[in-house]
Amino acid sequence: MKSHPRLFIALIVVSLLGACSIARFNKERNIGQDSYTTASDPVGPTRELAFVANSLQGSVSIVDIDAQTVIRHLDVIPDGPRVGFFRDPVQSLLQGIVEGRAGKNYVQDSDLSRDGRVLFVSRGYLADIAAFELATGKLLWRTPVAGLRADHMDISPDGRFLYASSIILRGNRVQVLDTSNGEKIGE
Repeated sequence: MKSHPRLFIALIVVSLLGACSIARFNKERNIGQDSYTTASDPVGPTRELAFVANSLQGSVSIVDIDAQTVIRHLDVIPDGPRVGFFRDPVQSLLQGIVEGRAGKNYVQDSDLSRDGRVLFVSRGYLADIAAFELATGKLLWRTPVAGLRADHMDISPDGRFLYASSIILRGNRVQVLDTSNGEKIGE
């Protein structure tokens, strides 16, 4: 039996690529899978803050109104500025086209939970809504929207639901999300 070194090398390369793809798939799938109860009222002392979106940088500046100072910058794209292929193949392939036509937009809109502990962000051209714990900056959950771009949103008066609009390709609709875990519950 004749040995085929090229075939052997090709099998090794294919195996390594497969292992990397599986690892990437698991990483993308598991980011932002937590839940968090946010509908309660604030407890303890409060202060007035402004949340200023930096859409090109993918961050939100938190400004203390009384002190007129930025107290923190929150990274709202800790999972990266691109949608991975394994998370959403269509969005992954078309994100560059959407950005090329209108520029980058990582923060389209934001809302604060009733208890002031979670910031919900409509992440424009990442085409999702994400929730961030303000104390740690941790990405709690993320939910893809129907289209290629997450647009404006609003939170219900009781803090239990987010109404998020999506546009472009399967979009032009408003989706209703549960603020505790990002689950789509209607549109």
